[in-house]
Amino acid sequence: MSESNRAPSVDAGAWQATPKREWVQRAVLIAAVGFSFFIGLGGVPLFDKDEGAFCEATREMVTSGNYLMPYMNGAPRYDKPILIYWLQAAGVKAFGLNEFAVRFPSAAAAAAWALATYLFVRRVLGADTAFLTTFLLVTALQVTIIAKAAIADAVLNCFIAMTMFDFYSYLESGHRRFYYRAMVAMALGTLTKGPVAIMIPLASTLIFCLVQRDGKRWARTFADWRGILLFLVIAAPWYVAAIIDQGRPILEAWVLKQTLTRLNRPLEGHSGGFLYYVPVVLAGLMPYTTLLFKAAANLRTDLKSPLVRYMLIWFAFVFVFFSFSGTKLPHYVIYGYTGLFIVLAIQIQRLRHDFWLALPSIAMLALLLLVPHALPLISARIKDGFARIVISESVDKFDFHYLVPLLLALIAVSGLALFRRIPRTAKIAVLGLVMTGIVNFHILPLAGQITQVPIKEAALLAKQRGYDVHLWKLNMPSFYFYREKIMPKNLDPEPRDVVLTKATLLRNCPDAEVIYEKNGIVMARLQSTACLTEGTEK
Repeated sequence: MSESNRAPSVDAGAWQATPKREWVQRAVLIAAVGFSFFIGLGGVPLFDKDEGAFCEATREMVTSGNYLMPYMNGAPRYDKPILIYWLQAAGVKAFGLNEFAVRFPSAAAAAAWALATYLFVRRVLGADTAFLTTFLLVTALQVTIIAKAAIADAVLNCFIAMTMFDFYSYLESGHRRFYYRAMVAMALGTLTKGPVAIMIPLASTLIFCLVQRDGKRWARTFADWRGILLFLVIAAPWYVAAIIDQGRPILEAWVLKQTLTRLNRPLEGHSGGFLYYVPVVLAGLMPYTTLLFKAAANLRTDLKSPLVRYMLIWFAFVFVFFSFSGTKLPHYVIYGYTGLFIVLAIQIQRLRHDFWLALPSIAMLALLLLVPHALPLISARIKDGFARIVISESVDKFDFHYLVPLLLALIAVSGLALFRRIPRTAKIAVLGLVMTGIVNFHILPLAGQITQVPIKEAALLAKQRGYDVHLWKLNMPSFYFYREKIMPKNLDPEPRDVVLTKATLLRNCPDAEVIYEKNGIVMARLQSTACLTEGTEK
């Protein structure tokens, strides 16, 4: 591709790409990665049910020594392939059984994702655009959350990004090393989360080649038997071993449940309409949502660049595909974010007023400040009794200590929009770090205190006293992780058994001996089980 066909780079104002400035940019990025991905990594309990399920399966893997097939609460877990469990197991071996250990692989993968993005964009668009693209990625709301989540998605995102970057580099240059590197990354992605790591790169590059009127090149690329062999050598052995070990059940789970059923209808209640991902993207790109509208306004001009076309096809395919999918989760759309961040970085110096850059953050902080006033109104309209208990017992947490950091952040963000002498790139840096700090060190810890601390505290108490606990109509796998023992799940308890459940389900059990109770979660010893058949959640 000729130089004239490439996307426009960014005029970064005071951050001109001299060697000294480039080192400053890199230092800022390293600090942002540490601030966004690593600091406080183990400071919040595991969130159920995804983090709890992954980490309990890893704990059982390390305890049993069976590194071929993950088990969760004693039963085979066919939901995801093996690589994420191996990585988390390595974290547990290195750092012990704790939140930091099981989240470290995600944070490390997110850091590698950021590095791959920086190196690719620096090569094709220069250091200034590379800095801005990577900074946007590292500090965006949805990325900073997923990078600290002990699930497979940060690792998958890393491998998808590497695959897509190398496929573009191969299509641009024709050098086979890029193609082989892409196949390696795609194989590792397949070991992380299955066919999605193949589908996104192959479909996106096919659409791109068709748009470029060069479909034959795509066909020739993926007909290379050496690349296919390299992919199979890396990805196939574990799948073959798992099938030999588990037989027909694992094939049925992979083909029927995890592929066909997931596409056709919602699994585990994860549903949504066709426009589900519109608000997800608008919120997930915070605090840079304004740049999305600017990119839309400049779409016709930017699409003249093959690079921008490639990146937008990548994002658009992910967005549309998962919009049609029956099962929807917010983090699915992240698989296409990397290319979108490159396009957003190009828009930064096109904004006319800095106020528009700060507006999404101002709106978000204002909404968070209104939460204490909204909670009583929300509680009055909620029919679910458990939710009402959680809200009523959490109101006192939204006090002076909750409001002050938000007010200070609002003042800082508003001030950025007013001071014109501050370079826009510096404003981006401050804006990103302020909002990342609010999310990582204020909102997420508060959410953990409300929803997950009761589960962790109950599990640690059960471990201390040696209780075998029935999780009664409550799906909180992090309890098993903290209890460090497989527990009966949703089995009918007997008199004198200890149960962990919602307070509303024990309403008709006045003789139950309450061992622990907090935020609507109760651990109690039953005197009789007859009350459980009569209990309701209202």
